[in-house]
Order: sequence, then C-alpha cells, then structure tokens
Amino acid sequence: MTSEQRNRLHTEYLGLAGQVERLLSTSPEHTILDRDALARWQNLYESEARTVIERRDSMIGTPPSMIPSSAELESWIAHAQRVLPKPGDPLHN
Repeated sequence: MTSEQRNRLHTEYLGLAGQVERLLSTSPEHTILDRDALARWQNLYESEARTVIERRDSMIGTPPSMIPSSAELESWIAHAQRVLPKPGDPLHN
C-alpha cells in the first residue's frame, strides 16, 4: 500500500469518526433530525460509537498513542460504517 492510499484510509476514518461523534453528542431535544430515531441509535450504538471515537482520539493525540496498520484502519473503517445509519434511515445524511 502506498503512503497516498494509507493517507486516504486515515482521512476516511477521521471523517467517519467525526460523523459518529456528531450523532452521539447531539441532544435529541435540540435537533431537526428524527428525535426518536436519534435516541434509539444513541442507545443501541453508544458503546460501539465510543470505540470509534476512542480509536480516532488515539490516532490524533499528541503524541499519538496508536498508529494503526493499514489493515487495522480498513477494519476500523468497516466497523465505523456498520455503526453509522444506513441509506433510508432517518438519520442518514
């Protein structure tokens, strides 16, 4: 894998983790999203979402406490994609 490909994986993961964090930290009382769907998602995926965020934070800390391999990044991306709402879900953007 080239460094450019690895950078793309890194950037993709950071973007997915940002989406997960926004959904997890959004208050159902203060959103234009479907409030019931958001509350259900937060209850169902809270633990997995926190894992996504913790992994992201470990990569961007100063200094980073974790430098994942390309294979780990691919696995982390797949996990984050499973956590995020799917097309057709009221929370999907």
